[in-house]
Amino acid sequence: MSAVCEAAIVPDGWEAEALIPAYGTGEGGISPRFAHVRFTHALVERLRELDGLVKTHTLDEVSTVGWPEKWELDEAEEQSLMSPQMVVTSAWFYFRDESKHEEAHIETRGIDIETALATLMAAKKGQITLLGFEGDEGAELLEAFNSMQDEPESSCA
Repeated sequence: MSAVCEAAIVPDGWEAEALIPAYGTGEGGISPRFAHVRFTHALVERLRELDGLVKTHTLDEVSTVGWPEKWELDEAEEQSLMSPQMVVTSAWFYFRDESKHEEAHIETRGIDIETALATLMAAKKGQITLLGFEGDEGAELLEAFNSMQDEPESSCA
């Protein structure tokens, strides 16, 4: 039986949030430390569908248009992104994007779909879950994320 058939059932309307480690691949370019991802029933079903394609057809990876809710970037860096991808391999999924101004790209750490889902479903409603962080590295980034949420939106008046 495949992992998709044995997977936990995600109810319609279910939603959870997570931070996933991220990094830039170029020297001196944009380099977020994390991405904020909002997991929904639709996102989980899409991840599972792509995972099934990879496994059924013995592919290295498949990618589709997809992006996290927010990268840890300033507004100008965020606006320079031009190629949002959600990539699924036989072992994990991750998000990747490219900047108009650099040859390098940014991406999240690869995360196992079902392990992430089990962790997210066990979390309290409204809790931001840390996925893929090692040791205490996520605690500082969660604090940085919360600070980003507390900053007022800029407005042009």
